[in-house]
Amino acid sequence: MGADEVYTLLFMPWAEGLIAKSNGDLAKVLKDAILDARFQASVPKALRADVIQVLMIVEQMFSALRTGRMRWA
Repeated sequence: MGADEVYTLLFMPWAEGLIAKSNGDLAKVLKDAILDARFQASVPKALRADVIQVLMIVEQMFSALRTGRMRWA
């Protein structure tokens, strides 16, 4: 498991509320929220981009599971 996946696990509980409220461009919503959060630790730009991408993929998978387009295997 890479650093981006580990960071994504840390951010997922925080991001779930943002994802639920998002109606538009999810990548922009997540990016803006991360920048606005002003975390105590510095998160490199490339890692932030990876975390946003993985969060979006996870949300697409959960959405597909909820709608029945994808099944647990």
